[in-house]
Amino acid sequence: MSQLPTDHRCTVFPTSADPRTVAHRELPIESRSPPEQSLQYEKHITKPGAWNENVPGSSSFFPSPEKRSLEEDRHSGKRQAITFCKTSSPWAIYKRFVALGTSGTTYLAQGPASSPDIVVCREERISEADMTRNLITTSHPNVVQLRDAFSDFNIIYMIYERMEISLPRLRSNAQLEKFHVATICKEVLHGLLYIHRDLNVAYAGLLYENVFLDLSGSVKIGNIGTALIAGNKTQYRSNARSVGILLLYVMQPGTMCRHPDETSVCHPEKWDSTMVQFQKATETSSIEEILNVSESRYGRSSEGCMRLHDPEHYVPGLISSEELTRAVSYSKIRRLDLMQDGEPPILNVPDNLKIRVLHGEHRMRAAERFLEPREKWWVVTLYTPQLGESIKDAIQEEYSHQLKFTDGEIYRNIRLHTSRRDTCRVKKWEARLSSSKRDVLSSLDKKPNRSIRDGFNKSLPFSGLWDALKIGSLKRILSLHCPEEFAHYLFRVYEIWEFIMQDLHLFSLLDPQTINQLETLTPEASHDALLITKMMDKGEILPAVEDSVIREEIKARILRHRGRILSFNTFFDDWKYMEALVKSLRHLLPSGFQGSLRDEFSSIFRSDSLSPGRIKIQTGEHRYRIERSSPDQQKWLSYLMMFLAAMRDFPVLSQTAPRKSRGEEKPSIGGSPDERLSYLAQLAIEIGFKSEEIDHLVAADPDLAAARSFLRRSRPLDRYEIDERHALVLSRHIAGEIKLLATPLSGNLYPEFSSQLDNIPKQFRSGIPDNRSYKNDREHLYLDVIYNYNPYPRSHLTSLAFQRDIFVSYFGTMTLPQSSPPHESPPGGSDDRRDPSSQEAAYPFSNENGNSVDRGDLCQPSTIHGSVPLTTPDDANSISEARTVASPAGSSNYEAYHSECPSRPMSDFPQYLRSIEAAMWPHSQRSESPQVEAKYDNIHSQLELDPLAPGFEQSLAKTMNVFHSLDSSIRPSDAAKAFLSAPDLIVVFLWNEATYIKFRQLSGQRWVFEEVMNLLADRDYCFIWIDGEKVVVNDVNDIWAIGQEARLVFAGPKIGYMDEESKESFLNWVDDMAIREI
Repeated sequence: MSQLPTDHRCTVFPTSADPRTVAHRELPIESRSPPEQSLQYEKHITKPGAWNENVPGSSSFFPSPEKRSLEEDRHSGKRQAITFCKTSSPWAIYKRFVALGTSGTTYLAQGPASSPDIVVCREERISEADMTRNLITTSHPNVVQLRDAFSDFNIIYMIYERMEISLPRLRSNAQLEKFHVATICKEVLHGLLYIHRDLNVAYAGLLYENVFLDLSGSVKIGNIGTALIAGNKTQYRSNARSVGILLLYVMQPGTMCRHPDETSVCHPEKWDSTMVQFQKATETSSIEEILNVSESRYGRSSEGCMRLHDPEHYVPGLISSEELTRAVSYSKIRRLDLMQDGEPPILNVPDNLKIRVLHGEHRMRAAERFLEPREKWWVVTLYTPQLGESIKDAIQEEYSHQLKFTDGEIYRNIRLHTSRRDTCRVKKWEARLSSSKRDVLSSLDKKPNRSIRDGFNKSLPFSGLWDALKIGSLKRILSLHCPEEFAHYLFRVYEIWEFIMQDLHLFSLLDPQTINQLETLTPEASHDALLITKMMDKGEILPAVEDSVIREEIKARILRHRGRILSFNTFFDDWKYMEALVKSLRHLLPSGFQGSLRDEFSSIFRSDSLSPGRIKIQTGEHRYRIERSSPDQQKWLSYLMMFLAAMRDFPVLSQTAPRKSRGEEKPSIGGSPDERLSYLAQLAIEIGFKSEEIDHLVAADPDLAAARSFLRRSRPLDRYEIDERHALVLSRHIAGEIKLLATPLSGNLYPEFSSQLDNIPKQFRSGIPDNRSYKNDREHLYLDVIYNYNPYPRSHLTSLAFQRDIFVSYFGTMTLPQSSPPHESPPGGSDDRRDPSSQEAAYPFSNENGNSVDRGDLCQPSTIHGSVPLTTPDDANSISEARTVASPAGSSNYEAYHSECPSRPMSDFPQYLRSIEAAMWPHSQRSESPQVEAKYDNIHSQLELDPLAPGFEQSLAKTMNVFHSLDSSIRPSDAAKAFLSAPDLIVVFLWNEATYIKFRQLSGQRWVFEEVMNLLADRDYCFIWIDGEKVVVNDVNDIWAIGQEARLVFAGPKIGYMDEESKESFLNWVDDMAIREI
């Protein structure tokens, strides 16, 4: 088989902070070994290997782009004064000889005798003749050259240089490494910059489908003529984002095929962190910022010179006399050298020596990402640790007035200096805040809000948490009057990190990057547990903790935690959800109340309205069960039930729409507010609350109000004279008919807290739920579900689990009173029993002394939760096995209609096949999509007998839509030939696993087939089919049509298959692969 040459391109992937790439020609071969870098402190200090870039070898599949200046980019394609587009047919000059594709608008043609090159001619219809005036010739190394243009009636013919291969085609054939993708992104960015600056237009169309490579390997943007004709003015940010979308199509083609509107990496753990960072940067940065051709948001290219000669850029640091002696000896210099005038010397620091930076850490952190490897140094002024605290503070703040501090840094310094009674420095730090933010801090010190203040202050030892603090948002948070709930959340944040770190001496080593990596992860899910283990073992999190024993202990504690790992970032995301819930419930309370929301509900609770010692616990929209309970427990549970009711109807009650789901349109708010408010008021009365507002809402007939509103809209008073008596009679009639017309739906699906397949992205793990998740989870938001939580061990948690975690983050956990189980618990929810007698279960909140009353879901060191005991595994595979053992096929949160199939045993396949099988098994005889399943019920009876796949199966037909191992006595080539002689099914054969899966050709099977192929595409698999005697390589686009035509599709890792390979040679190769696998 032909093999693509290995590419070891010396390219550094662009990141949000280092938007440049270093090409092979820009870095000599002899300098590729990582230099012994240095932080040029004052003296100029570094650690060997710190901030090193891994530089690959020398051979190149994609030749390096020519190094060019900004001026060359700017002036390489000036508009011409003469008319570029000719009014005539191109075929008088060019000779058309073959059509490309199926559209009939693109041709290969030969140029005139004076220039007989092969070119591409593309037709495009126009509505106005003057649209051609924007067409000009283009000339840039990263844009397909528009050489000529012709206008013939309402058709424009654009002549382009011929390219060798498109990016989608290359992606389907070759496995692109990080340095390949980096080069592609870099050259596309240069091409876009030319389009923006020189052509002054915004690129139109999906960039991924219009990127090409020529024979020399240059990467170019095609179809520029369409953008010129459209003449849309440049939009820097949208086009920078288009490069991020291009990267998503390269990284996760299957996901993008399913969800073309996806804008983030769904599985970032599969990819290099710099690729993920770069993709995120395209969402907020312009092309200029990413390429750094003008002043970037991280500094100028002359930063190195400024750092060396400007004392204001120096960083103060502490080093003991013994450590300094070691560093001097290690650097082979003398102490006296450090005191010489002139350029500071380089002081190399051993791996195990740390220098505590008193000030400027954020600048150094930004420089770490921004600077070239050889430039990663900083000038540091060294001080002895024996300095007094006041002197250290003075040094730390010496130049700090010139820098922009985060709200978190300012708040933390204010509170620390307040605790030291240093009024002068408190005022100095307060002066950095606006007057409105100072007012917010004053409000925190008032009695109703002190518990929130204490919750924040509890986490002062964790400096890494504070980057996410937003003082401006606190004003809206305080206006919600929920100090107990917010304080509970903040104390839970502290307790999670206190449990993870434990040792007070380690608290200061918790850095912001670690917080960002771990927040929202759920270690009880095997996928997240594996990710945490990898990051910990590779030193990507908590890099300042170097002791291997301590790191293992911390890792074990992280993996024992249940629920989300919280942070201030999740706090400032989740409060938006809490705001929508509070807005929903305020309709039941008097306006302008002064106390907390909890106190106000407590004041309107009437226990005498219930049976003595009894409480109604809501289990469905109109279902309750009666249990014994104390008066305090009655009040607390009723309060919780009101919040859960608000969660079920927050869109219509608060007029706050759920977030947009992946692949869907922005959701609208449906339903009648009057109808849901009436229901909310009736629920409040049912469980013990009573107020004038509640009585008013209950007395109002929502159907009558809706009917009258309809009549007023149909016949406006300013245009019609209305018979009020007749209108009232008609309104009552309509309201009565509405009541008879419909009855509420009652869900009977079991709640699912875990999933084998769907990984909820980080942005949907906190805050307001997305629309799809809201609709799926709504019917499960009741106490019996929230407090009967023990997710079945699977790869991921569902959106219901994340909604439940948000709820207990505010309200804590408890054990419900029940004389018997409320329902038979399925494999997604079972009891999670706690001590019901504790007062903290009834009223979990934090007191003013900063003592937390309820630890919520926090795991204690001696406790191991879950139905499968989990110990710290020796390797990553152990975690996956420990978490997924005996896991039946599961349904995702987006597919809650699927029932469990516990009788289906998990196959002895690799993890990714088990995941696909687990997701697909419930679909085995299902319809094309969840929404139209009922349409195909009549087909189901026809599908009970599984047909034989000739060649792959001899006498026993195996189950459809499930992976099966090919019998070792059958050669794949023989199976393929036998099957293709009578192909009644569609079969996908995985050559690297010697497994196959079969599908029927019914339209109802399309969804299942495409889902499997998209998942394989996300694993960077290619798809090959046999066309007569040739081998054809395809990507995942139009894979259903390909499956129907080919009937047999081979899938496996990309190893460089080329079109036109012979059928026999390919099948022989597949046989060899299968023998190796066996």
